[in-house]
Formats: sequence, C-alpha cells, structure tokens
Amino acid sequence: MHGPLSAAAAPGPVAAVLRPYSTAEHELGRALRKRGRAGLAVVPANRAAWGMTGPPPDPADWWRVVTEPDQPGDLAALLAGFGAVDVLPGDETAVPLAWEVASKLGLPGNDPARSGSCTDKLAMQQALETAEPRVPHPVTIGAAGPRTVLTAAQTVAQATRWPIVIKPRWSASSVGVSVCYTLDEVAAAWDAISGQPGALGEITRAVAVQEYLSGTKWTVDTVTVPGPDGRPVHRPTSFWREWVSVTSGIIWGESWLVPPAVTDPRHPALRVAAYARQVLDAVGVRAGPACTEIVLTARGPRLVEVMARLAGCYPVGLVELVTGQNQVTATVDALTDPAALARRAPAAGDGRAVAQVWLAAPYDGWLDGGVLQQITGLPTVQTHSAGLKDGAEVHETTDTPSSPGHLDLLGKPADVEQDITAIRTLEHTLYRRRP
Repeated sequence: MHGPLSAAAAPGPVAAVLRPYSTAEHELGRALRKRGRAGLAVVPANRAAWGMTGPPPDPADWWRVVTEPDQPGDLAALLAGFGAVDVLPGDETAVPLAWEVASKLGLPGNDPARSGSCTDKLAMQQALETAEPRVPHPVTIGAAGPRTVLTAAQTVAQATRWPIVIKPRWSASSVGVSVCYTLDEVAAAWDAISGQPGALGEITRAVAVQEYLSGTKWTVDTVTVPGPDGRPVHRPTSFWREWVSVTSGIIWGESWLVPPAVTDPRHPALRVAAYARQVLDAVGVRAGPACTEIVLTARGPRLVEVMARLAGCYPVGLVELVTGQNQVTATVDALTDPAALARRAPAAGDGRAVAQVWLAAPYDGWLDGGVLQQITGLPTVQTHSAGLKDGAEVHETTDTPSSPGHLDLLGKPADVEQDITAIRTLEHTLYRRRP
C-alpha cells in the first residue's frame, strides 16, 4: 500500500510532518506545496489522547494524510515506504517522536537522546546548568509530591524570594502554571494539577518549581541549519515583544513583531537573540524550527522555556507580508537549501506593525455580537479566532487556552496602538454575565 509507487507518485521530495497541529496544521502544508515538496501529514489514531481537540488536517493542504502507527519503528518503516527525506514535528507532543524516527531513518537532525531538554521544563534548565560554558537560568527544582513541592518552594523562595512559579514538567500554553505567593498557594496549586491532564494530554505527576522572572517578556523564533564549519547556525525569523497578565496564572495579553534586521546594537532584541542561541546550543538543537521564550530581567536574559518546533498562534501570514518570510517558510527553505538559509541576511520590516491581542473574560458568560462586530471591524484588525462569534460561550480567563480568543492586527504602528486601545475599551462591554 505504501511501497515505492507511493513515493514515485509524490510531486516532489516527501516531507513528513508528525501531528501537524497548531501553526503546522495549515501553513506548513501549504508552504511545502508552494516550494515543490510533498507534505505527508501523519496524525495519531486518537487525537484527544495528545490534547488535540480541533478538526483534523485539511487534505487540501497536504499531499497525503496517514494515520500514525503505535510504534516508532513501524512509523519509520511507513515513512521509508513513502520515500520521506525529511521528518518534522508538527506540535510539541511530536518532538521526541520526530527526532527518534528521523534517527531511525538515518536522516540528519537532532539527537533523540536529548529531546527531553526541549520538552521537559526541568530538564531544559538543567541543560543550561551543565552547558560549557554555563548558561544563566532561573532557579528551578523538580518535585513529585505534596511534601517535596513545599520543600522545593521554600528552597526557591529562600534563594530568590516570593512569588514563585509552579508548572507541569510537560505541558504548553500556560496550562497548569501557577504564580504562588505563599506555601498555602503552593499546596493548592499542586492539588489542582496533580493527576490532571496537561495541555498535551499527559497526566501531571511531577512539576518544576521555579523562581518568578520579573522583566520584559520576549519570544525568539528560529530555524537551525548546519553552518559552513558544521556547527549549527540558529537563524532568527522573528522576535516578539510581549505583555502578559499575571494573577494566579499566566494569561497572554499582547505580542508585537520585531523584525530580525535590528541595527541598533543597544536594542534588547539582539541581547535576547544572543541568549536564545546559547540556549539552543545547550539543549542540543542542531536542526529545524524552535521557539524560545525569554524574560529580560535586571540580571540579564533568563529562559522561560524552549520548544523545538514551530511557534504556535502567531500570525505568520502577516509576518510574511511585512518581512517577506516567516518561520514556516524558513523551515521549508532549510529543507531545500540549508546553506542558503545559513547565509541569509536578517529580514527587515516594511514599516508596518504586526500585533496580536488576546482577550480575557472576567467571568463566565457569552459574547455580545454587537460589541464584537465593532472590535473586528476596527481598521487594523485583519483576522481573529474562529471562536469569536455572536453569543459564543466564554469562561473566566485563567490561562491562555481559556481566553475567548485573539485578534491579529496589521498597519501603521500608531494605528495599531490606537486600535488596541479601542479593543481594550470595548472589551469592558463585550461579555454578558451568565445568570
């Protein structure tokens, strides 16, 4: 069924994308097709087991859509039958699997023995601690029970001070992340997430206890390729300056694109970019896309987390309009000509601003369609989440996934700022309280 004839029928070299969700769901399949590659979407038999609840990949975006076998060896054999020459993770859950399968197929890529450093919130900080030279990082201790969580919290608080952060060792989108100011809050945070599924489907049995990072939040999107000397080159595709809301949890607020072609040597984007490269070297990323979240503190940059896959949620189409490329297109370019990507100059913007705004409901209720129409009709609002509809049910926003949705904006910086102010003003009347 999947023998040599399947490979011969492909319109170009076959790139397998394992669990193509989030940004990879539509954009990556389309980018592969535009650049003459056959996108093979590999989906799990049970999406819900991995925390994926949306629709399956659209076959129109992919050359083929196939079901993932249970064992990595069987998946490697399936991909070999299709003649796959590249294997990419489509979401966070697929990172260890993609690294292992690529290794089994003898394809260049990342060492599967190091995949935990890009998925485990404790292991990634430990990788920075043991790197040569050591990379500065937040104080982080692992814990796997109510007593050890309290002990770890006391240790971290004594080394830094309150508040501290409790997060599942394996999750995403700020699910299960708590900002705690007392030991009672630490105990409550453990009780709330222990034994519960995280954003990626795994049951939470261990957490990372971490110092709270105060400062400016950044995300650095990169694509890594081999350089002329064989050492990895981490090419930034976009920087995002971000504002988050911190209560008992973490809620995304706004993200602003900073194009990579920053010329002012004092610009903080260059500082966080240099730090991101240190992080990627320390955790062992040698190929492919990555997303590194950083807080620029008074002591310097500190890692929040690093993920060896495409960044989620960001409006990559708008990034391409402004800079001529984005992380998705650069990822596909790296498959075709990695040397050219290594030499590529940083992308500059055209003067327009790209921003993303996340909404936050103060209570359970539903959306007022009239107010929503005013928001989505603002001049710089380009797109918005599909769930933002008249009468849509909303719940009190406690983390990013519980947000009613987001809006993507494009325009002159002053116009975008003006519309964001209008969104925040209109949002006060957007929600109707449930009786």
